[in-house]
Amino acid sequence: MVTDQVTLTVGTHDDDALLARAGSDHEPRCGGPPLPRAWAPELSPPGPLAVTASESPAGLVYRLPVFRPGDSADLHAAIGWAPPADDVAVRLAVDTSPAYIRAHLDAHEMTERK
Repeated sequence: MVTDQVTLTVGTHDDDALLARAGSDHEPRCGGPPLPRAWAPELSPPGPLAVTASESPAGLVYRLPVFRPGDSADLHAAIGWAPPADDVAVRLAVDTSPAYIRAHLDAHEMTERK
């Protein structure tokens, strides 16, 4: 979203990182816990994005592949904002991983407890 006062960007993992997470039983280098293996074919190119986010009156809407019984998924959303002239900085700010967020959250919580 861009207005005359602010640029707002919401980001999560890209398709390559989501595919790596769906094809692994452990946390891949891109960071983030595994996703359901059944998602791998839907995340593989070519094809439309299997995980999309869009804005609605209700807020941010994620559209995900089908969950089977017992499946779970842990997805992050990073939010950045800045004056309109800094739109590149905002896009870079939301290009992150769950592992990076957890590491910095843990450090922040440790600082807050002191």
